[in-house]
Amino acid sequence: MARRHSLTLGDVARVVGSGRESQRRRSEGVSLAVMVGEGASATIARAVREALLPQNETTFVSALPLGSQVPAGLDALVVLPGSPEVAADRAVEAARMGTPAAILVCSQVEERPILASEQVASLVTYLSAADERVAVDKLCEWLVGACPSKSIALAAGIPACRQGVVRSLVRSSALANVGVGVVDLLPGADLPVMAASQARLAFDVAAAYDRRLSVSDFGLIAGGVVLAGLGYRSVSRSVSRALPPLAWAVRGGVAFAGTVVTGAVASACASGMTPQGVAEAAVGGIGKGVEELSARLSQILRQRGREGHRPAGSVYISLGGDGE
Repeated sequence: MARRHSLTLGDVARVVGSGRESQRRRSEGVSLAVMVGEGASATIARAVREALLPQNETTFVSALPLGSQVPAGLDALVVLPGSPEVAADRAVEAARMGTPAAILVCSQVEERPILASEQVASLVTYLSAADERVAVDKLCEWLVGACPSKSIALAAGIPACRQGVVRSLVRSSALANVGVGVVDLLPGADLPVMAASQARLAFDVAAAYDRRLSVSDFGLIAGGVVLAGLGYRSVSRSVSRALPPLAWAVRGGVAFAGTVVTGAVASACASGMTPQGVAEAAVGGIGKGVEELSARLSQILRQRGREGHRPAGSVYISLGGDGE
């Protein structure tokens, strides 16, 4: 079978295209609304207002009294109730327009049944938190999940949501690359596929930090990812030769770890860290990746040990870990 060792012009074009797509997603408009009722916690309301303060011109956050009509065209609605019943009504009103809504309460006692169809009720979420920091954390986590198609634009415009979006991007890319590393159908084909995936991750992370990239930035990122990919491949092959029975697991583990490092470095660079800070982030990423690799190898070995005591039969292996 023919080996493929390097990136082609087509691969380069796809990498550049992914960078342009990341920049387009960064500039998408995001429209949020926060409805505040009389009697809502002033401390939590202030914390939410500060956390959702837009940082660019494409993100819009409206503050409205709870008695107002829900605006059309929102990406998400946040309700801070004074009256639990009215809050539920406003959330259902938004959900009927296809807008996900979160009702942020101080206690579960304030929660009310959502009197609507199952489809509408699925768009309404209660978030309970008495502490403003916890409230903001839960709200940002909910927003990231509620706006998946605009997560990069959300992170670019609302810094409080940034870490959650970046974690999701890194994890998704890392798990996808595990499959590429494990399934070695065409020897040598993993480098261009993983390089494209990791370059896309780096572009997405930069966009999540609201970084406007130039043509030269595209070249620097793509070149850095390819060089790192060559290093990851060298490590993977060396360890695989030392552990032939687990070569497939080593390839997948190194792919995961390498992607985590790429995400850590991209995040450090995009956040404006000093070169020393970027280097420390890379070391931290390596530590996280090695820890994850060790955990997954241990899990595989334990699974293989248990299978040694079972009758022969079909074996299914989950690449994403338990529950994924």
